[in-house]
Parts: sequence; C-alpha cells; structure tokens
Amino acid sequence: MSSLSQGIPVSRETRYHFLAYMEDAFLLRAIPVAKVSERHKQEKNAERQRRYRARIRQKLERLKLLESPRP
Repeated sequence: MSSLSQGIPVSRETRYHFLAYMEDAFLLRAIPVAKVSERHKQEKNAERQRRYRARIRQKLERLKLLESPRP
C-alpha cells in the first residue's frame, strides 16, 4: 500500500477510502493474503499422523490383533 503513494502526498485514510470506493464499484477486489508457515504445516501434518495412528491402534486392539501396551 505504501508504494501506491510514493511521490504523491496522500493520507492513508484517503487511500483506503479510494480502495473501498473502487471495490464498491466492482472495479477492484481485495484478496486476503493466505500465508501459512512451513513450521505450521509440519506441526499440523504431525498431529494428523498421530491421530491416524491412534485410530488404527484402537481398531486393532478391538479386533484383538494387537495387544495393548504393557508398562
């Protein structure tokens, strides 16, 4: 947004009002930035794998194919 007004003295409020006007007139469309960190992806994937393994373990224990862990 700051690059839009370089060299032109326009307030931030004026820029946002102008963009809102352009959106209302269907000339522009604001698109939110969707950025997910790689670390977040890895953590989410690891959690999915843990839940999947736990479900498989429960199903196998129900079928008596896998003994429950002993201390």
